[in-house]
Amino acid sequence: MIETSNPKIIYKMMPHLVSYHSPYMIVIFWLAASLLVSVSLFAVFFYKWKVLTQVLVFKAAVHTRLATILEITPKESDKRLQLSAKIIKCMNEGVIVTDLNGNIMTTNLAFTRLTGYREEEAQGRNLSLLLSEQFSPGFLNEVWEKLIDCGYWQGEIRNKHRSGLIHVLNMRVYSIYSDNGQLECYAAIMEDITERKLNEEKMRYRAYYDSLTALPNREFFHNRLIQAFEEAKQNQSRIAVMFLDVDGFKGVNDSYGHLVGDQLLQEFAGRIKFTQADSSDNIARFGGDEFILFTEIHTEREAASLAEALLTTISKPYRINDCSIEISCSIGISLYPDQGQDVQDLIKLADEAMYIAKKRGKNNYQFRHQSACGTTLLQR
Repeated sequence: MIETSNPKIIYKMMPHLVSYHSPYMIVIFWLAASLLVSVSLFAVFFYKWKVLTQVLVFKAAVHTRLATILEITPKESDKRLQLSAKIIKCMNEGVIVTDLNGNIMTTNLAFTRLTGYREEEAQGRNLSLLLSEQFSPGFLNEVWEKLIDCGYWQGEIRNKHRSGLIHVLNMRVYSIYSDNGQLECYAAIMEDITERKLNEEKMRYRAYYDSLTALPNREFFHNRLIQAFEEAKQNQSRIAVMFLDVDGFKGVNDSYGHLVGDQLLQEFAGRIKFTQADSSDNIARFGGDEFILFTEIHTEREAASLAEALLTTISKPYRINDCSIEISCSIGISLYPDQGQDVQDLIKLADEAMYIAKKRGKNNYQFRHQSACGTTLLQR
């Protein structure tokens, strides 16, 4: 027996070892190879058997589940349909289903609350039953055309309640198709937004109107004046801006109290509106006892005539809480395009002219001009 630990020696001796032990080595190699092949085949067979078993188990589970589904589908379908019907009936939004001609087929409980019509009363009647007279005759045609083109329409309608009251509704209408793609009916969902619209209107009113006099406030007036100014530039027309201040208003508050003073301002505003009945949006409470207005004119004389009419109307006695109160006002006037060349100029010059009117004894009007050399004054 050769014993060594040197690799080189072993390497050199290999041919001799093989040739010397060749009969035995062949048998050993054959047995080893057979064993290796057997193990490999067993591993492959075991793996395939395991995978095949899993596939068979999976298929069996699928078939079992499918059989279960097929068995319970009709019952589950009925339950779901019943549940859907209950949900629709209990919805806060009104639901309407109409045929292709817009005739009502079915509704829910909220529909009755929103319209005043019970389902049996509405069935067979056209959807136009709900529309107020404010809609044009072609409104429903526009809705149907939109549904045909897009399959959906959304908008606000003014609903005529059975009691005669008008409610604002947000309505969404859908085209409903069958499984084969045929248009079957229309479904509409309605939500009452009357209160929300009223709140929005109140917020808008507070933002743009004076709460005491109900006249537009400074911001709203400024926007209206800008619009009128641009139109005047485009049309080459003329505008007069008038600034009014109540003479002696502090004395009224001191003598009669602020409640009477407020009532006086309300009536004062009403008299201004009376002289401008066709354009009340052109008048504003500028702040305190100051008011402002603008009007389209052709000549300076027209502006003077309006100022004189205002002085006459305002100077008439006011009857408040059994008290007779007499006041007057001072008016400053600026003109476009004769004087101010922009909105700020017009307001500034009218304000300056009003203070000149105060200094000249009150109860009068003054024109304020702007030239290259500064401002000049034209008085009553």
